Amino acid sequence: MLYLVVGDDVICPFEWILANCPPFLPSGMFIVLLGLFLIGWHKYRQPFHRFVDLTEIGFDQITGSESYKTEHRKRDAINRINRSRIPGRLPPAFPNGWFVILESTDLSKTGVKEVTVLGLNLVAWRGGSGRVYIADAYCPHLGAHLGVGGKVHGECIKCPFHGWSFDGSDGHLAHVPYSESIPEGAKLWMYDATERNGFIYFWYHAEGDQPTWMPPIYSEIHSGQWRLCGISQVLVGCHVQDIIENGFDAGHLSAVHHDLTIWSGTRWEFFKLSWRLAEVSLGTLGESHVANMKCYLRMSLFGKFFTLPATTVTFTQTGPGLLYIVFNMGFGRIIIFGTVTPLEPLCQKTLAAVYTDSPLLKLLAGGLILSVQANQYKRDVTIWNRKTHLKNPILVKEERALKQFRQWFSQFYSKNSQTTYFNKNGSSNPLAF
Repeated sequence: MLYLVVGDDVICPFEWILANCPPFLPSGMFIVLLGLFLIGWHKYRQPFHRFVDLTEIGFDQITGSESYKTEHRKRDAINRINRSRIPGRLPPAFPNGWFVILESTDLSKTGVKEVTVLGLNLVAWRGGSGRVYIADAYCPHLGAHLGVGGKVHGECIKCPFHGWSFDGSDGHLAHVPYSESIPEGAKLWMYDATERNGFIYFWYHAEGDQPTWMPPIYSEIHSGQWRLCGISQVLVGCHVQDIIENGFDAGHLSAVHHDLTIWSGTRWEFFKLSWRLAEVSLGTLGESHVANMKCYLRMSLFGKFFTLPATTVTFTQTGPGLLYIVFNMGFGRIIIFGTVTPLEPLCQKTLAAVYTDSPLLKLLAGGLILSVQANQYKRDVTIWNRKTHLKNPILVKEERALKQFRQWFSQFYSKNSQTTYFNKNGSSNPLAF
């Protein structure tokens, strides 16, 4: 039997519950209900992982009928829509910079993963030392895919076809099991990789240039000061720049994110959000790859405005694929670490890892916090999945920050950045899948 010491008294929790059970409930039922509540509360405090496919957002009015119950019919309908969609005069497909390709937990020690990003077929593996390596996926011998059946020995990856082993340090051929000779020029093309904040990052540059900056390290993640509420991953059918510049489009905040949605389809119209742009800075502190925006957030309940102490929202964009958003509400913060990684020219994998450092919010359901974020994000995705890209949009003077942001973002394109658009089937329709 479990006993607790409370002051000078020694009590049994179960006896205390029975003694203090509400008179209108049988004691057994009360314990069952309390147990179910505690189980549910514990579950919703745990980090949630959520994945949403391209077919799930923005096409409800087409695929919601009885005619499109199967995934095959749903995708056919969406492809018909996208064939008539005008993508617009698009920027180059893939900007230069660091992109998240995996969570650290996706790659175990001596593990191997097939990765397809930025139109590239890659293999990622973790060596015996724990270091992560990323290389071109195809063996230069006879073209086998190293991510499909490849094995790790030390820091080397071993081809599943003939057992050739390549060293992760520089990609050179280290061993041929049936020959003493090492063919000249037998080498894997290696890419720069780093691991931090619980994610694995990959450096892409159209000219093959080395990294000129590194992703930031958030020590609060490693120390556990920030508690992970959950991770939401969504595939989006648009150009990468449309997603990134959305974060610095202050005008859309009050139009799209003006109320709360806790559960999908349930909008709290009585709880209003009002946004005001405070400042924008691009390429500050000698870091040309970093952009910042700060907004003030006001809330109203049944038409009555109230402002929590220091209710500010800051957006920090690092390079073309890393976004850090902080909601400072006085009693604590909600932190969103967001990433955008192009899979194909018009297919982006977006990820949002939601954290909090608030003791009060830590007591609340992690799943609930993630649900709020995911439902707000769904509103953006619904627009992105159906919009066109306007190279020269008509803007008002209050939107000058958006024009400045586009100029700032252009630094991530270079001479050899891919400007032709295609899908994996070679079709002229870049939006079909």
